[in-house]
Amino acid sequence: MLQRGPDMGDAEAKATFRQLTERMRRLVEILPDTLECTQEAQSLEESIQAELRKVRARAEFEEAYIARLVERQRQCRAMSQVLQENTSEQMELLRAPLLELLRIVDSKEKHLKSEIIEVERDKISILQHSQTVAESDLERMRTAEAKAEAILKTKIPSVTWLETGHR
Repeated sequence: MLQRGPDMGDAEAKATFRQLTERMRRLVEILPDTLECTQEAQSLEESIQAELRKVRARAEFEEAYIARLVERQRQCRAMSQVLQENTSEQMELLRAPLLELLRIVDSKEKHLKSEIIEVERDKISILQHSQTVAESDLERMRTAEAKAEAILKTKIPSVTWLETGHR
């Protein structure tokens, strides 16, 4: 640094030496601050790197968690679709027998209604026949009673007192 050139004089060399000395003195003054700043910067960089590792680890964890959630969601959708298909198939399997049972029940209901109507008709017919027979019997009984009364009146004259109450 301090090389003396051929055309450099003592005064110039002293001035250059003084400048160098002044620079060295300033360097010595700021060197501890610079060293402290460098150490703080290194410490700060290490803490930033540690935080960055934590953030990256957290991001990786969250990505893995999201991937698991997406996979579970896909599985749930697949299971739901399978369940829906199975339910549809089972409903189809049950639908035909249920429709057949409903058809049978409807048929039996129609049959029972027609039998009830027939029984009601028979009942009305029997009641009408019974009424006719009863009226006919009543008429015969009245006729027989009138005949019997007429016979009694002709055969036994004292029977008239039963009607009139006189002898």
